[in-house]
Amino acid sequence: MRLSLRCLLPAVGLIVAASFVSQAHGGGRPSETILPNTTKAYLSAPNPAAAREAWERTQLGQLVRDPEMKPFVESFRDQLKNKLTETGKKLGVAWTDLEGVPGGEIALAAVANHQGRPANILTVDVTGHGEKAAELLAKVEHSLTTQGAKKSEQTIGGLTANVYDFPRQEGERRTRQAFHVIKDDVLIACDDAQVLGDVLGRWSGEAKDSLAADAAFAHVMQVAAEESKGLAPHFRWFVEPFGLVEMIRSAEVSTAERKRDIFKALKNQGYTAVKGVGGHLNFSAGGYELLHRTAIYAPTPASGERFELAARALEFPNSTQHGPPAWVPREIASYASINVNAAKAFAASKSLVNELANDPKTDKSPGFIDDILEGIAIDPDGPQVHIEKEILANLGDRAIVITDYEYPVTPQCERMLVAVEAKDAETVASAIDRLMAADSTAKQLTINGVKVWMMTEPPPAAAAAPFAPADIVIMGGDGFVQVEEEGDAAPKEDKPVADRFRAPNSAWAVAHGHLFHTSHVELLRKVLEKNDAEKSLADAADHQTVLAEMEKLGAGENSFRLFGRTDEQTRPTYELLRAGKMPEAETLLGRILNRLLEEPRALEPRKQKLDGSQLPSYDMVRRYLGPAGTFVTSRDDGWLITGFSLPKRAPVEIGMATEK
Repeated sequence: MRLSLRCLLPAVGLIVAASFVSQAHGGGRPSETILPNTTKAYLSAPNPAAAREAWERTQLGQLVRDPEMKPFVESFRDQLKNKLTETGKKLGVAWTDLEGVPGGEIALAAVANHQGRPANILTVDVTGHGEKAAELLAKVEHSLTTQGAKKSEQTIGGLTANVYDFPRQEGERRTRQAFHVIKDDVLIACDDAQVLGDVLGRWSGEAKDSLAADAAFAHVMQVAAEESKGLAPHFRWFVEPFGLVEMIRSAEVSTAERKRDIFKALKNQGYTAVKGVGGHLNFSAGGYELLHRTAIYAPTPASGERFELAARALEFPNSTQHGPPAWVPREIASYASINVNAAKAFAASKSLVNELANDPKTDKSPGFIDDILEGIAIDPDGPQVHIEKEILANLGDRAIVITDYEYPVTPQCERMLVAVEAKDAETVASAIDRLMAADSTAKQLTINGVKVWMMTEPPPAAAAAPFAPADIVIMGGDGFVQVEEEGDAAPKEDKPVADRFRAPNSAWAVAHGHLFHTSHVELLRKVLEKNDAEKSLADAADHQTVLAEMEKLGAGENSFRLFGRTDEQTRPTYELLRAGKMPEAETLLGRILNRLLEEPRALEPRKQKLDGSQLPSYDMVRRYLGPAGTFVTSRDDGWLITGFSLPKRAPVEIGMATEK
């Protein structure tokens, strides 16, 4: 059996689509006061009409309404509509059925029922739209019974609910049901009778077992609200990450032991310190195209430390030193500055690696990772490098990540470079030289006087990726929460981790007081051949604008800062779409979209269904895509993430080179 969590984008799409067909702001009960504290994933549009109006004011909203985009947008909308229709099947309500029905909040949630199994629930405030809601229920009844569902009625919470029993599909072990009821101008659709009964039992809004009373939910919503300073959110969301996965796994039929259970390992290694993630999202607010405040709740317990074992790697100290060094080229797509102590993070992560390798450290054995390190250090036929003492101990507390793209565009055109401060560059360089000299696939180059080690062959997949792809699939699919049971066709497996990230000309170097590693040696060449007379990223007007906006939003001492040029980050995926090669894309954005659009049980790589040939030149599209920024602040109770994108303002010096 394969377990799939296919919730994020289809669920967002369902709420967004429904938001855009509403016309009013009602006065029903806030959904979090009637949903249970066993809610594991939650998405809400408090005022759908306002969300739609704000979206249409954004440049992205204008882009999708541009006449040149119309043929493609309609094609994409049809394909997405099919996905959302599949989502609605679980609740017996398609998103197209909701047109004209919402009068206020729309909320969708995945909750654990009394047996701990997943249940889905949709609530729609229909204040002022009672006739439309009645028409919807009649339409749904006709549609479902025509498709073979059997309708009956059941008294739940003192109300008469419509119940639909769906014909079993191949591979299903139990009959699916949907329950529909309206109470006090709130339409509820649910696939579990007990969950629906409990929701109706909380109608007073004062229940102690509601989502609103959950500590993690209450915390992230409070932090987001405080940071928003009175700005009403267009969307609110919440996820209890470990609870969500546990709930999905509870529905598994197979009891076979996983050889390498990443989820179990993370739980054992202290990552359950993260209790919840959520926040607010706004469109067209305060001059921003998109603005979000996201809180991660990881409180310090009354006794003991917040992080234990491998989770100690989650320590990211705050500082004000995040500006791009002079060696960062002006012409890049993204830049990130991260505060992390590499030596401490590596030491903390050992126990996680050992557990995944099924070789935990004991009194008699140092464990898998220490065995490897010892071999590298003392093997007379090896490089004899003490990695922790010679490399990690001599690295600083800041890492920099930059990306750009090779042109012309190919599926593998995304390039990445990671640089970590070196406190003792000479010692680090000596250790790297000995490691590389002992590797038959490493070739020595000289770039602008700097010794560079380029890998001429990719490493063996078995050595680079000791564990199989995770069982949890985050994006795409056909339900808010779906469990694929035994008998389902096996989906195609993800490409191995090593295959996705290795490159035939990755490289290492020590220069500018940093240890560099890059996926493509040409990106490193771009860094090393930059001379002092050339302007750097710090000189670019768009970077300076984003930095100023960060400060307006409260950036100061932070653990992360990120800058991105969305027009450059989007271009490769767009060009591949135009060329009909989207399923081959290996860029980050491309992989996300492919997962969203693939068939849930596909055995082969998907074929592109969207006609990209109808798309206009990217020069037209990039006019709508401005720069973006994100900063993260580490707190005693977790982290606060603030992110935004800006409209493209003309003329803006974006600092990007024209296509060669």
